[in-house]
Order: sequence, then C-alpha cells, then structure tokens
Amino acid sequence: MSSSFQAETLQRIHSALESAREIFARFTLGAIEAEYKAGHDPVTEADRAVDAVLRHELLRAGEGWLSEESVDDLSRLEKKRVWIVDPLDGTRVFVAGIPELVRPGEDGWLFPAGDVDALAAAMRDCLEATPEALARMGERARERVLRRHDVDTEAAKLVALFAASAAARVVPRPATAEARP
Repeated sequence: MSSSFQAETLQRIHSALESAREIFARFTLGAIEAEYKAGHDPVTEADRAVDAVLRHELLRAGEGWLSEESVDDLSRLEKKRVWIVDPLDGTRVFVAGIPELVRPGEDGWLFPAGDVDALAAAMRDCLEATPEALARMGERARERVLRRHDVDTEAAKLVALFAASAAARVVPRPATAEARP
C-alpha cells in the first residue's frame, strides 16, 4: 500500500468522521425514538443518518460495505477492501439518555477499544499524575456517580417504569356467569 494511498484513506476517514459528528450533533441524548430490528436491537434516525454520511464519504468504487444499519450486499465478499461500520455504538444507551460517565482528564481516562497507542497514552497519563491529582479525580468521579446514580432516584425510576408498563398492559378478564349466553 503506497503512502499516498494511505494518506488519501486517512483523509477520507477524517472527513467522514467530521461529517458524522456534524450529523450526530443534531440529535439529543435520551430524546430520540427507536425502532427495533430483529433480535430486539434498537435503531434510530441518528444511526441511519450517520450510516448514510459515512457510506457516502468512505465508500469508493470497488470497495464493499457492511453496516449494522443497511442490508448486507454479499458482493462485498468479492472486494479487496470492505468498510465494516457500526454508525452508533451504544444505541441503547443513547436512546435511554445515559451520557458517558467518565469525562476524560476530569475523573478518569477513556480510549477506544483495541487502540493500543491510546491505551498506552492513558496509562502514561495516569502514571505521571500526582497522587493529589489522582485523589481529586477519584473524588470528582465518586461525586458524579452518587449524583447520577442515587439509589432513591433509580428506585423511583423503576417504580415509574413498572407502573407505566402495568397501565399499558390490558389483561382480559374471564367472562362472568351473567355475561355468558
């Protein structure tokens, strides 16, 4: 693979991610309707919109595409390059309105799964942080968890969910003797 080909590919990826970020910014965490695919996996307008922009920006003639949000085209198996995409990893969490718990640099470190360099950088940052800085981060994390995951608040949410579910469920009553012909 030539360095110019790699550079062009990286530019495509960068451009696609910027476009996807702009599209995704139109949607609000927890304020989006979901439909359900086979297997009860949620899919939203955000999933589809991001998938469409990524496909438009990344896919070129002679390349294949495999995405959670589009019909699989088996001709991809004949291609030398196939883009494998999950446009919105964590759709369930997004629909439920659960924001990321860790804020990088404030109360922890995040890095993409499988990114060894990012993991090494996060480990280096952690090892280079002073004990005082780590203690402050830990305290901020503890406060954030307690604020966002209070047992009474979570119990109230569950009670409301059960009540709404019970109210929505219609249970047929057996016919009484008077109602029978």
